[in-house]
Amino acid sequence: MFVWAAHNLRTGAELVHRSAPPPVQERIKNAIEDFDRTAPDVRKLRNALSHFDAFVYGEGRLQKGRQTPHLGVYSVVHQGDYELVVSLAVGEPVLRLSVEKTTDAANALFRAVGLAVEGLPMPSLADVATWNA
Repeated sequence: MFVWAAHNLRTGAELVHRSAPPPVQERIKNAIEDFDRTAPDVRKLRNALSHFDAFVYGEGRLQKGRQTPHLGVYSVVHQGDYELVVSLAVGEPVLRLSVEKTTDAANALFRAVGLAVEGLPMPSLADVATWNA
């Protein structure tokens, strides 16, 4: 559930970014990029877990072309921080998600988006349609 929550927060930030006026878009974009640097595997992990059955059978999109595809999901603890580790193929790099670092990054993203749009009026659909034209 943690992976889905982190992914959905990032997706929500992207939606706000797309519908915000141009001066606000840059601030939100920077916040999303900060989140991505801290938790770069969120989207891949969400995809692997959402399509669990395909990945179990070695048919996941991220496993294509791998010699020995499989799915291994592990939870490890490093200095008090839980980390989700997912292996998609033998000998390949694993996907990782630090709970502590991702939580901090998610909180920062949530605050940044909130501060970026604070005081802005709710846009009309006509307004939004012209912002990215």
